[in-house]
Amino acid sequence: EGALVSGWREFLDNHRGGRQIFLFDGLSTVRTMATMAMAPHAAPATAAREVSGSAAACVHEDGSGELQLQQEITTTTGTGTGTGTRRRRRMACGHDDHGDAGGGSGGSRRRAADGGRRRLLATPCSIALTLLSLPGGVVAVTPTGELGLHHSGGTKVYAAPAAFGPTLPEQTEKLRLTLLKPTGLQDGCDPKVNVPTEVAADGFALIVERSPNCTFEARAWAAEAVGASAMVVRNSIEGIYQNRTYTTDQTDYECDNGQSWTSSTNDKFEGYTHTSCAKDDGCESGRCVLTGDTDTSKGYKICCAWDMYMTMASADDSAAEITIPSLFVTMTDYDALLDHTLSSTEHRTISVYDRWRPWMNLSSLLIWAMGVATVAYASWRSVDDLRRKMSRPVAAFSGGVPASKEGSGGPVVLDEEEAPALELTLAHAFGFIVVASSVLLILFYIDLYLFVTIMFCVSAASSTGQVLLRPFFMWLCGQRSRQELIELPWIGSVSTLDGLCTGTGVFLSVTWFLVRETADWAFVLQDLFGMCLCVLFLSVIRFSNMKVAALLLSMAFLYDIFFVFISPYFFSESVMVKVATGNQPTADPDYCEKYPTDSDCQSTELPMLLLLPRIDDYTGEYYLLTHLLN
Repeated sequence: EGALVSGWREFLDNHRGGRQIFLFDGLSTVRTMATMAMAPHAAPATAAREVSGSAAACVHEDGSGELQLQQEITTTTGTGTGTGTRRRRRMACGHDDHGDAGGGSGGSRRRAADGGRRRLLATPCSIALTLLSLPGGVVAVTPTGELGLHHSGGTKVYAAPAAFGPTLPEQTEKLRLTLLKPTGLQDGCDPKVNVPTEVAADGFALIVERSPNCTFEARAWAAEAVGASAMVVRNSIEGIYQNRTYTTDQTDYECDNGQSWTSSTNDKFEGYTHTSCAKDDGCESGRCVLTGDTDTSKGYKICCAWDMYMTMASADDSAAEITIPSLFVTMTDYDALLDHTLSSTEHRTISVYDRWRPWMNLSSLLIWAMGVATVAYASWRSVDDLRRKMSRPVAAFSGGVPASKEGSGGPVVLDEEEAPALELTLAHAFGFIVVASSVLLILFYIDLYLFVTIMFCVSAASSTGQVLLRPFFMWLCGQRSRQELIELPWIGSVSTLDGLCTGTGVFLSVTWFLVRETADWAFVLQDLFGMCLCVLFLSVIRFSNMKVAALLLSMAFLYDIFFVFISPYFFSESVMVKVATGNQPTADPDYCEKYPTDSDCQSTELPMLLLLPRIDDYTGEYYLLTHLLN
């Protein structure tokens, strides 16, 4: 262990290393967590993907000499300075508790495209909405590759590209390759392949098995040496065991997904596919592993194995010289390959390409339209009082008393309600920036997530009632609803209109508060509340003159620039980005990947954003639009 520690320390010193924490377990596994500045290199993705310049990396090695490197991968698309992506579940640095002897892999594994580290950069614009609708800051293992299986009726299998080797081509330039397996050992460490002449001319993809015998990088070099045009690595039960007799709870298996007992350990590497554990509807992998629990009457307990994607990586710079693409598929993906391609005696071909994503998502236009519509409606609403004054009848006054129309039996009503207004002065302009800066710093140092969220709900109930519900119920119930009174306990007499608006607003805000972390449609209510708050704010404030407006907007411009881009030099990180992204999950990232609904895996983000899911995008990300933060 001391020799391994010395070796890793030397390795890390060759990079711009930061904190180093060495953890040892019963298998003499060394895990090193370090903050490293890795040299950028290409990795397969629909957009350009690179290793983050300050990526958090997990490097560990087990008794078999296996190296596993996990890195943060930032996906960058589009143009411009503002970036923002929202993931309800995000990964920072995942790892196997016993080391992943399957290869130099990015062990942060994810089956679905969710989770991710958000990076939120505000563009210099206060008061009005700030557009942050460009994607970025994604950290997850997303199967961005795709294998199209020919002769199978259009069956497709997703795959996670490696961090080394060339990027995958687009679908229009896809690779058409014959899929071959090695003869003998299937781990691909020293593959023996019988390649027919006609197959060698067109190219073939070598599919190998994850195991503790060599690294992914070594497999790629070996596949390239035998003439393969691509390498496909499949997950395996042997790769999960990592030369151990038993596996680890939650890291390698989950009994709630399926469990049973077996009397023999002879089929451990087959995954006990014929047992009730593997056939359980909750066991997506269809395979089970030994847990280490035994019973004299029942035998050995087995539970459903996790089967997750992983990004294969390497700590050796020489991996950049690998010239063939490498992909990782799960065991269930391999079942599809086996059923449609490998089981045939004929040579079957596959297409290898990047999954399609639109170069510009419709959601970016929609969220821009939401922002513009909000500001436009707020501007129109801000002059309601002027329109009412211009449209009301002209009344003649005599002695300060309104004159009555003949035959009307009463005076002319000059106005319905005077909308509240705040005329800003120079003192207000300075005070606005001081208060905004103070609140931002308080939120930076003190976790007031719950308090701010509750206050958001209170203001959302009020603003939604004023902006949206009041006109709706006025139209539905007529003017009479303003005059009819109802008695409410502990409150007293209120108009029917006020009661309907307040009650409905409170109901909507409480509903959002309860489902904001779990319901996929919660963003609809959050967007509704945010837009109503902006409309109410913009329709209330008034600029006394152009000097006040110019001063306030200029200071707001500098406020944004300082707290987004300059504050890291004084506070070690961007104050506005930290406040906007909130606290990160406290649990181990690998655990959160498998149990994303756990309370320790939830992030605490202030509801200062308009959200809109990307349309027709497999990543499941959101476009963001800030409104309250600025």
